[in-house]
Order: sequence, then structure tokens, then C-alpha cells
Amino acid sequence: MCFLLTFLATFISYAQERGTYTRINVLFPLNRYVLLRDYGNNAEALAMLDRILDETVPGDIHVGILFSAASPEGPTANNQALSQLRGQALRSYILAQRPDLEGSLQLHSLGEAWYEFTILHISWPQLRYARVELARKALPSGRMNAPLSWGSASQTLAVPAVNSFVPSLRPVLGISTNLPYDITYIPNYGVTSIPSISLELYPARGHWTVGGDFECPMWRHYDDHRFLQVYNLTLWTRRYFKPREGRYRGGYLFASANAARYGIGWQAKGWEGEGLGASLGAGYKLVFGKSRLFLDFGAAVGAFYSAYDPYVYGFDVTNRYYYDYDGDVDQFTARRKRLMWVGPTRLYISLGIDLFNRHKR
Repeated sequence: MCFLLTFLATFISYAQERGTYTRINVLFPLNRYVLLRDYGNNAEALAMLDRILDETVPGDIHVGILFSAASPEGPTANNQALSQLRGQALRSYILAQRPDLEGSLQLHSLGEAWYEFTILHISWPQLRYARVELARKALPSGRMNAPLSWGSASQTLAVPAVNSFVPSLRPVLGISTNLPYDITYIPNYGVTSIPSISLELYPARGHWTVGGDFECPMWRHYDDHRFLQVYNLTLWTRRYFKPREGRYRGGYLFASANAARYGIGWQAKGWEGEGLGASLGAGYKLVFGKSRLFLDFGAAVGAFYSAYDPYVYGFDVTNRYYYDYDGDVDQFTARRKRLMWVGPTRLYISLGIDLFNRHKR
């Protein structure tokens, strides 16, 4: 699936650069699925679509993808039906003029467009759409088709009235902290804590999620020369074994990549450097009943490559730390040591909460 989406994005990007890619977006009133030419900017959009369909011949259009969505302002089942019917309405409009595209149009009903609302900050009226994306050959200049009549504004779904809708939210974001980091014992350093936060973004449905972790202990104990200063950012993607709608739980596999900068020292010795790593692992998310709370735990193995310098503490004329280097200071080259670690890279038990939990009347 990831390969398919990557290929599709690459293809569309290539087509767009060569002037062969067209995106046409039409909007719908609240709780309506009939395609109205006189609504919003639909007249202009449909005129462009009419011209493309009129001036191309079979074989000119290589790929046609239809996306449709609904704003999250009512019952989920109603919005999913609205999304599907809006896509079908635009598909029928196209096929009425070009039946030869029957096998070329792929319809993807997105349901409630939560991602666009929460991440892209698109307003609710703009989420009530059907969109066609065409990859085609360059078109010759030509005439614009006359407007077509299409349906009436009176057609709606057989659902409760709009004023009875209850705004609702599904969990689209999880936030957690790694419990063992809260109280951590490090040999030669002692008991300390490692502030950490983890965020996970859930799509409306499917198997895949994306997220990231950030750890930032910045402890300095100058009197006894103990230092634990780490910036570590990890980005990851998970594939849950079972598809979910709104709430992700159970077993999963994940892949991650991280970048770190660190300065660690105790007993007058230490190491300072930067590194990059990658890991593969497995985990399990346990949700506590119907609450928003969850327990997430897992482990991973992988590799971490670091460039670093060792240092010792001394009282030279600058009264500062200096690197363990016995040559001419002017000839010193930073980050002259290398480390390649292959083995366990992650072990976590996290307590978290899902935000934007969906409530139904």
C-alpha cells in the first residue's frame, strides 16, 4: 500500500510538472449529495471538466482518480454515505459524457475528512467535496461546453434534520510518556528522570499510523561532574495487525528512524557527539475499557551510528572541560571517534491518552 501511494504521488508530481495533470474540485451543500452547478464555484469547475471531456479522445486520459468526503457534522454512518454518494454523483456526471472512461475512474470515498480538518485546517464547508484528478495528454484549445443541468437542491439523504446533529470527534491523536524514563537509574550516575513525550496520529480507518518521540534530559551537576544532556527525536510508522475505525489497539509492527545529540559524563569522564539510527520492532497497545487511557509497550532492534569525542575534567588555565587529547590544541579535530551499535535499540512501557475522543448521543 505504501509503495502504491508513493508511486502514485511520484506519477502525479511528474505529470503536473509536464502540464498533463488536472485537479477539479466540486462542493456540496450540507447534508446534500446532488451535484449542483450553481453552488459555490461549481460552474467554473464543471465548465473546465466539460471542456476536458469534450476535447479529449479515448486514450488521452491515462488515469482518473475520484476522491469524495463529508464534513464531520453528523452521525458517522450518514457522513460515510454522503461521501460515497458525492463521489458517485461526480463519477456519473463524467460517465454521462464519456462512457469510455468506465474502467479508468477509481473512486475513493474518504468518509469524514478529519485529517484535512485537524492537520490541514480546512474549514468544514470545504470538506463537502468530490474531486477528480486526471493525468492526461496536453489539450488543444477549443470551445467550452454549455452548462449542463444536474439534479435539484431538494434531494437529501433520509437522515435526521441538520439542527439535530451532534458535533462529534473521534480519537485522531494519542499522547503518552515512557514510564521507565520517569524514574531511571543509570550506573555511575544515579537516579534521575528523562522527560519524554510521544505523539501518534490515527487516520480514520485502516492499519497504519504515524508518530514521533522526543526525549530531552538536560541535567547538569557541576559539583560532582555528572552530566546527562540528550536531544533525541524519533519518527516512526506502525502497522496494526487488525484494521480499526477511530481507535487503534492490539498488536503492531513498527519501523523508526532517530537522530540524537548527547553529552554524557560522570566521574570526570564523558562523551559528547551526534548520531543517527534505524530500528524495527513490535509492540502491543492495551486500551482500558471505554476510557481514553491506554498502555503501550514494545521493543526494537536496529543500528545506531555515532561520531563522538571522549573528554575528561581538568583544571587548566581556562577552568573548563577539555577533550582527552595530548597533542597541539591547534591541531585538534573534533568528532574523531566512531561508534556503530547493532542490537537492542528500544524498550518502552508508555502510559497515554487519546485526544478528541468520539462521543455519541
